[in-house]
Amino acid sequence: MATPTYLGQNAQTSTSSPSLSGISVSAGDILAVAIITFLVAPAPLVTACTHDGETLSEIAVVGPTGVAPNTWVHIAFRARVVASPATATVNATLAGTATRTLIAAWVVSGGDTGTPTGDTDSLVASATSNALTLTTESGAVVLSGIVVPDGWTDFAIAPQSGTTADYQNDAAGSGDTVEIAVGSRVASGSSTGIGWDFSYTKDSLHVAIVIKTAAAGGGNLFPPFPKQPSTLLRM
Repeated sequence: MATPTYLGQNAQTSTSSPSLSGISVSAGDILAVAIITFLVAPAPLVTACTHDGETLSEIAVVGPTGVAPNTWVHIAFRARVVASPATATVNATLAGTATRTLIAAWVVSGGDTGTPTGDTDSLVASATSNALTLTTESGAVVLSGIVVPDGWTDFAIAPQSGTTADYQNDAAGSGDTVEIAVGSRVASGSSTGIGWDFSYTKDSLHVAIVIKTAAAGGGNLFPPFPKQPSTLLRM
């Protein structure tokens, strides 16, 4: 079974180079990173992401897409199989300056180092929730990133049953008008849902990926990380 460990996040404003320091990994781990950008004009794309000098491959990318009038967001997931232990900074590069960014990281142990990633999905929705169902195998890890530019200070977001909220910038609805959250769960079967509930009907962008569990008997360690197709956006 693959096991996710949340390593933390860094929220920044007015930057084109978001970063997250002190990220420690061991050989055989899979390092996964979510990068979320928000802007009132088209949010800039993530053009690169590295850790300890090694490139994290693109797993899923959605946007920039408009999720509300004059509001654009972008979510990217990147990952790499770790060959050598290291403690280093995750550095991302954007195509322009974002009003707000969040960069978050997980390390997954017991993952499939031969074919690390599986299904991906995304959804732009205007509703009181935004949930995705991904094809999995028992023991796989599902990672989630969501952004809700709500515009109301009393708005709150909450993880659905089975979803672990690894980070929420304003879970209590105490005053932030842009809600950003990341979460995870371990799959127990061939289909796994992950999602978030809102206190009002709101526009949102949600992206999720699957990190596969290691096959019984192991396999070749540290082959090239496969390039996955970008996520198709559902609306």
